Amino acid sequence: MTISPPTCFFRKNSNRVGFFLFLFFILKIFLEPVAAQETRYLALDADLSGNTRAAGQALKRGIEMALTDINRAGGIGGVPLGLKLFDQRGNPARGIKNIEDIARDDTIIGIIGGVHTPVALAQLPIIHAKKIPYLGAWAAGTSVVENGYAPNYVYRVSIRDEYAAPFFLHEVQKKGYKRIALLLEKTGWGLSNETALKALVDDTDITVTGTHWFFWGATETDFEKHLKKINTQNADAIILVANAVEGAALVQTMARQKTGIPVLSHWGITAADFPALAGEALNHIDLSFLQTWSPNQSQEFTGRYCLVYAPCPTPFTLTAAVGLAHSYDATLLIAEALRRSGQVSRTGLRAGLSKIETVQGLVKQYNRPFAEGRHEALSLEDIKLYRYNSAGQAVLDHQETREEPTE
Repeated sequence: MTISPPTCFFRKNSNRVGFFLFLFFILKIFLEPVAAQETRYLALDADLSGNTRAAGQALKRGIEMALTDINRAGGIGGVPLGLKLFDQRGNPARGIKNIEDIARDDTIIGIIGGVHTPVALAQLPIIHAKKIPYLGAWAAGTSVVENGYAPNYVYRVSIRDEYAAPFFLHEVQKKGYKRIALLLEKTGWGLSNETALKALVDDTDITVTGTHWFFWGATETDFEKHLKKINTQNADAIILVANAVEGAALVQTMARQKTGIPVLSHWGITAADFPALAGEALNHIDLSFLQTWSPNQSQEFTGRYCLVYAPCPTPFTLTAAVGLAHSYDATLLIAEALRRSGQVSRTGLRAGLSKIETVQGLVKQYNRPFAEGRHEALSLEDIKLYRYNSAGQAVLDHQETREEPTE
């Protein structure tokens, strides 16, 4: 007996199979846009392995903490944001190569930049040629933002040297100093500071006794020569524009020579663990520095930070803390710009930056931080004078009490 195929079974169940296939495709159509939201990325272009790698790490961690908050809240309309890292080691040529690589990656919608003004200046042509929004989170050179490009794709969540100059001169006058020496690294950053300071000093009773230039990698021997000239010119204070390695060499030279001239420094010295670099010499020098944020200003945030990136010596001795705060705030501003524009793209980011109304950050509450022709989120009023106490904590100038973590 020949057994025929169960045609009645297939015929009976074909409608059921068809129904389930139809249901599958309907669900796929409605659910796929949610499930298939591809991650869009921010690029961090910074020194991640060179002399200011501690600042690069701080910038990275600030972005990561902000992205965690943003993605927990659903991302940008369901689109998660991620981070891609580009190490330029403080080298302009590497910085240019990084922007070229970033430009080719369509998933990257914007850049957060690092410490070095010379690198940022070298990157300006390609940033604008490729039309990639760039938010500087540290480099202070005025011409990084005031760059002559129209439209301008560079914004900043950091100070600019045009603001640092009046701040320095105000502090010099407040302390009663009349004769100041400028000790500046010979880069675009140092030149920017010299230009800003000399443009203002003629309207004060302060005299610039001389401008003294040094190069990256300057040693104690180099600073001995500079200090000898500064002493013969009878300066009663030094304004320093330096990064951490060179700043530490100066401090050690001054301590060895028992030079008592007060130093007011730009914040480049904080881009590494400066108390460790300077060592015991730091306790014998009158050194203060400008900054916009200290970890003791947000104990809730620093507590969370120390849980994620443990161990912390104390919550108030975070290395390169200002980079942490600026990159965190820059990331929050980027997210709000994307929400405002409704486009998670490079075009949407730039369009949305001028539409931001209010964002609560670590440094401050940002109210209308950007507009066409105004690309600086921070102002002169956001700068304060700090110094390191004996525990290596950045505290407000002349604040001698040690800040302890709360339980």
